Amino acid sequence: LVIPSGVLFTAIFGYATLAGPGVYPRWFVALTPFSVLTLYAAVAALAPSPDTASALFTLMGNVYNVAITCFFAVSTIWLMRLKH
Repeated sequence: LVIPSGVLFTAIFGYATLAGPGVYPRWFVALTPFSVLTLYAAVAALAPSPDTASALFTLMGNVYNVAITCFFAVSTIWLMRLKH
């Protein structure tokens, strides 16, 4: 359930951010939770030992939660900065 909604959110947000002028800069697309999770999964897949890869994949849910928190924290800071 998380992956399809994450892909959909990333696609819609990415299109809205990259399609034209808006309040978010283009680099902000890289901060979407699904983008961060995809990068983390790639790093975990490249881990040198199976034990390390297993440990990294076990933490995937925590990484997703941290990515969501960071995305909305940076988004809030960015929007509040524009307000003043």
